[in-house]
Amino acid sequence: MQTQTVVQQYGANLPDLIGMLALENSEHPTIKALVDIGRDHLQMCLPMPKHPELPVSTLDPVEVGGFTLAQHPPMAAMELLRGSVNIPALPEILLQLFNVVNSNRCSFGNVARVVRMDPALTATVLKVANSAAVGMQTPVSDLKQAVGLVGMDELSAMAMGSAYLSQFKMHPDAGVDLPLFWKHSFCVGVLAKNLARGLGLPNCERYFVAGLLHDVGRLALYANLPGFVDMVQSYCQQTGHSLQVVEKDACGFDHAAFGATLLHSWNLPLGIVEMVHRHHQPELAQKEYAEILYMADVLTTLIGHGPSTLAIVPELNPVPWDSAGVTPPLLYSLMEDITPSLERSFKVLGGLSNYWN
Repeated sequence: MQTQTVVQQYGANLPDLIGMLALENSEHPTIKALVDIGRDHLQMCLPMPKHPELPVSTLDPVEVGGFTLAQHPPMAAMELLRGSVNIPALPEILLQLFNVVNSNRCSFGNVARVVRMDPALTATVLKVANSAAVGMQTPVSDLKQAVGLVGMDELSAMAMGSAYLSQFKMHPDAGVDLPLFWKHSFCVGVLAKNLARGLGLPNCERYFVAGLLHDVGRLALYANLPGFVDMVQSYCQQTGHSLQVVEKDACGFDHAAFGATLLHSWNLPLGIVEMVHRHHQPELAQKEYAEILYMADVLTTLIGHGPSTLAIVPELNPVPWDSAGVTPPLLYSLMEDITPSLERSFKVLGGLSNYWN
């Protein structure tokens, strides 16, 4: 059974969307709900891959910028980290902010105290709080008030953008649409947190942080391997294989494993590291955390916010959704206000394009 479908911008084709995403699980209530969500949000068609039966190991080697797919010697993620790859250290301000957001001490006041330690981030928060996107009639000069106006999720995204994304120097040929990538990461974080809250799980903010970071390995690989993105996406289009399958064939590991290794080296909580590591394979996770991130990633792609113009939608397998206790009413309630909520957040974050370049 083909388990991947390639999303391409050829125009809407909703019957294909329903048939290909649901497959043999089309009568399952949760799968029906997911198809409805895709029908309502996704303005793309989903043609079947040209060669769905082709195993990735038969791909012809292609060299781009000195990197050869299917011939590159496999290398462990830690070896890559210890080598000449340009991987920045996690800024202290970002680690402190994540620790506060991810704890029971999370409040506007505590977050403001951390933000105040970084003059550049303080200036950014005040600038956004006084922007048209927020819509205050009187100037805001109090940082605690500014944090409340901007929003905790948006603030975390700003900090991530200013203190982390700017440190990955993308080669002009990297082929990465950073605004698109960043919107995807933010959306996964929001949906992961909302899913966790809807399921009554504790410490829901950690799911937002995990969502924000879930594709950090992909960004790190793409920053250091110019031409890799276009090459991988080309093979995905030809074969229908997922990005992570082709990455693993090329490197010996995929972006999820590399990202988890990177986050572990930054001393992030093991729960977040585990979620990132298994967000494409929740069945292999030691805890249930990865299911939340996996589901948020799928939902984000279904509503049209994939990480790139080539988005891979997994077959809608009911097992993770059933295991987590996700029901159609929960899905519909999550999706009810998600579009205006995301539009507001994207508007707030839209003025921060300097972090993406």
